[in-house]
Amino acid sequence: MRHPKLLALGLASLLLAAFARDAAYRSFTAPFPGHSQLIFGNDRLQDIAFLSAGFRRLAADAAWIQYLQFLGVREFGRGGYATPEELAGGVMYPGLMRRTLRIVRLDPWFRQAYLYGASIFAWSEATKSPENAIALLEEGIRYDPDYWMYKTFLAAIAYRERDQFAKMAGILEEALRNPDCPAMIKSILANFYKTEKRYADALRIWEGLIRDERAPEYHERAAGEIVRLRAALRGK
Repeated sequence: MRHPKLLALGLASLLLAAFARDAAYRSFTAPFPGHSQLIFGNDRLQDIAFLSAGFRRLAADAAWIQYLQFLGVREFGRGGYATPEELAGGVMYPGLMRRTLRIVRLDPWFRQAYLYGASIFAWSEATKSPENAIALLEEGIRYDPDYWMYKTFLAAIAYRERDQFAKMAGILEEALRNPDCPAMIKSILANFYKTEKRYADALRIWEGLIRDERAPEYHERAAGEIVRLRAALRGK
């Protein structure tokens, strides 16, 4: 005697299996980076589970959250991303480049990850590595060649390395008008203006940051800078 419910359940299972297999195949085919290019640490099973189900973008979103958590707590090499050289050298954020590559190899169109990662390597003294910043941006350009912010950041980094700060500031001002511009870049430019005693320009940026709902981590600092810059302008 046949059981219609069991038969329907069996057919549904076969369809789901076929869908998962097809989705997994699409997750590893062009234009995405191949499996050999992916960066795995101790989160390998998490990434593989998402990829096998066809949820490549969701895998990158989860990796992004873990990346921001790492920057907040500095796990000192835990997670399986740091190289022996980084651990032995005592760098502040061991494995940072591999963690960044993990995200953008999962989703090569994750613009915020490219820009944020490049910003950290280009302008933060604690993690300064222009080579890593350039490598990230060039990889972003390969997958998203029409996105002008990558080339803008490359130009700004080039001027920074040549100590041509006025030109760097001009390029970053263009970047500030883009919604994807990281808050870190805005704070860096504001600090540069403050150092150059361009208090009105610095104040303009901090006032924008304190209104930016996407950057709550900068609000407290922005409030303090606004008070100091207004005082500096009154004293001029």
